[in-house]
Amino acid sequence: MVISYVILIVIREYRENGHPALASLRARFLLLALILSLSGSCLLVPVYAQTVSVSNLQYSSTSILGKQVTVSFTVNYQGATVGYLLLAAVWDVAANTFASGSAVSSDPVGCQQAPASYSLTAGCGYVLSNLQGSDVVSFALRIASVGTYRFSAVAVLEDAQSKVLAFTPYSDNEFSISIVDKFTLTVSTPSQVSVTVDGVQEGTGFTSLKLLPGSHAISVPAMVQVDNSTRLRFDHWEDGSTDMTRTLDLQDDTTLTANYITQYRLNLVSQGNATGSGWYDSGTIASFSVPSRSQVIWVFQGWYEVGSLVTSSNNGSITMDAPHTLVARWGLDYILLVGVIGVLVGIAVGLAYFGKKLPFLAKPSRKRARRKQAKRTQAFSEPIIEDTAVSKTATQETVKPSADEKAAMFCTQCGAKILRDSKFCKECGAKLQ
Repeated sequence: MVISYVILIVIREYRENGHPALASLRARFLLLALILSLSGSCLLVPVYAQTVSVSNLQYSSTSILGKQVTVSFTVNYQGATVGYLLLAAVWDVAANTFASGSAVSSDPVGCQQAPASYSLTAGCGYVLSNLQGSDVVSFALRIASVGTYRFSAVAVLEDAQSKVLAFTPYSDNEFSISIVDKFTLTVSTPSQVSVTVDGVQEGTGFTSLKLLPGSHAISVPAMVQVDNSTRLRFDHWEDGSTDMTRTLDLQDDTTLTANYITQYRLNLVSQGNATGSGWYDSGTIASFSVPSRSQVIWVFQGWYEVGSLVTSSNNGSITMDAPHTLVARWGLDYILLVGVIGVLVGIAVGLAYFGKKLPFLAKPSRKRARRKQAKRTQAFSEPIIEDTAVSKTATQETVKPSADEKAAMFCTQCGAKILRDSKFCKECGAKLQ
């Protein structure tokens, strides 16, 4: 706006005073202000400095001896000129030189031959065709012995005269790699749970093993009994796997964590057929029930645990935050019991009363028994009518009783014939006098 304002003033002076007005002091001042304004506007034109940076550094912190170690990172640059040289490399901090290895890839610009003065091994150099941009470079390091090594990702921007324009300090991008002959496998489980690796049962709880790289079988049990009322149930591995037995391709130090869920047992003690006993996950709700009556004269009083009432209902629930033993208590149904006793007493009284009125219920009297016995005796003493073929002499003779008939006697209660020496009647069971 300042420049536009000065220009408008100059134009107005020219129109009002003509060409000579330009020689006036005021005109000269205005022209000087215009020149200074234009110079100031030129100073505001942005000028980019050459910069280079490293980002997205990726590497494996542990590697097996003899295995290729890959390091990749992104080189960002700006303020360059076409023809500038960009160098990216891995620096060995302890040896104070470039790391041994080779460039694997560079995208989108491919690696070119770096200047001989750098003697790059794990490095990449290429001539830029853009003023700014980024390239993803990847290197393969060669490490000959076991140990821990310090490296740094570096990048340098140079002009055509090999003058360093921008350099990324290696201290900003340091990283360490441990070279081992075996990897460490760590398996974490609850203290009661043992782990089996490659068919060999190891210790319980925290297990750490040194293993060669490659395939290894790891397994844990599905259930672990802690005591009679507590156990552990396998749920999943920390990395999401739900297989109790798994195969692991060990290519780095690895930690596996097995997650178990604690289960508690609900024990129900009852005279009736209670339902709901069993194992429950910790924190879940267990439901239980029992029929309201288990026997005719018993009534349910409630569920008790260690003498304390849990619920007076025959149906209930409990949070399984620990093992629980519930006892169902029953009591006599006194109302029903009194009713049953009353019925029995009534039946007994009725039998005693009506037994005297009804002949078939009454006990035979001693007089009636004697009459019955007399009738039976008379029946035995009647004369026997013999066949007409019997001779006259035989009919005139008196029939003499046999020895068995002389030895026979009769029951005084029922009149049945019994032996003379018998003490009880076989017919009615009466004791003989």
